[in-house]
Amino acid sequence: MDKSVAAHFVDAILALERDLTVLDELSHEVADSGERKAIRKSLAQIIVMYTDMLISVIDQHPDLDPDRSDGTVEGNEK
Repeated sequence: MDKSVAAHFVDAILALERDLTVLDELSHEVADSGERKAIRKSLAQIIVMYTDMLISVIDQHPDLDPDRSDGTVEGNEK
């Protein structure tokens, strides 16, 4: 995948992650336990899919990893 496309993928996935966090918080307010469980299961499946996409992109472009804490770019490690 082209790096500029990969960067857009990462940005889009991170934006969706924020929305999924809101949905997760709202799911706790669903009174019916069966409905709440179904919603949370669906959210979990969505999170797994987005995580799989993110991992695929990061495998190709490790420098785009949003969790990278050392501040280095692949190939320029200190």
